[in-house]
Amino acid sequence: MGDDRDQIVRPTVRCLTEDIGLQLPLVTVPLHGLDLPIIKRAQQIPAKQRENGAERILSLKDRVWLKAKTSRERGAVTEHPHVGERPGTPECNWWLGAVGFREEGSGDDAYAALKARSTVAKDRSPSGIDTTWMLPTATDALRHLAEFAAAQEDAMYKQICALVAESARSGKTLKTVYGRHSIEVHVRVHDHETYLAVGATGVTDYREVAALLSSIPGMTPDDWLPEPGEVLGIEPHPGQIVFSAILLPAALAEILDGNPPGALDVRDET
Repeated sequence: MGDDRDQIVRPTVRCLTEDIGLQLPLVTVPLHGLDLPIIKRAQQIPAKQRENGAERILSLKDRVWLKAKTSRERGAVTEHPHVGERPGTPECNWWLGAVGFREEGSGDDAYAALKARSTVAKDRSPSGIDTTWMLPTATDALRHLAEFAAAQEDAMYKQICALVAESARSGKTLKTVYGRHSIEVHVRVHDHETYLAVGATGVTDYREVAALLSSIPGMTPDDWLPEPGEVLGIEPHPGQIVFSAILLPAALAEILDGNPPGALDVRDET
């Protein structure tokens, strides 16, 4: 199935580390994309539920939990939206809350174990079942936000490098838009040196500025100069920041090699 945000099933951090026994990967690795059979199978559950084809775990009565099965794994999936939602961050509505392992010839004993762990006194839960421990927590919200930020930074890196490559080939000021950001780039060779100017609109967080200025291979924020006026055809306008730098030959060669012509949809601003 596709990567539609409302269809993604994320394993909770607790499920991944305690039940499956994995260490958390870097935030550049989305947890729902891990190459594990039970996580892949869990991705099928939202579509099955829409078609009334998902099987409910009847013993877990306090909320709707659905079965996700592989040959030896038994997972529990639920819809639990609005976890740690922040403006601009995609929602994650579906979660893999627990995974157990089926013993040879024992049927669905892993679900019986989930029931046993979730059984509480009736004064705590009218159904005698409390699966709160399987639900996502603030840690899951922070992990989701960190993955989203890492993906945004990677997108910015790729777009800026593609713009630099296209501008170096054409000698024109080029612009691209993604999300609430727009970026202009101009590359010019003069007296055997390559000059680079970058203008960005909608970048207000200092961390985004640092990421922007670190997107060029071999360069750090200290290599750039803020420009109060027009530079290489880019003139600051309200809400835009403009920086310039000298681009080293090795960095330009790396960018050109990694970004063939037509790698990015850009708009000519000249």
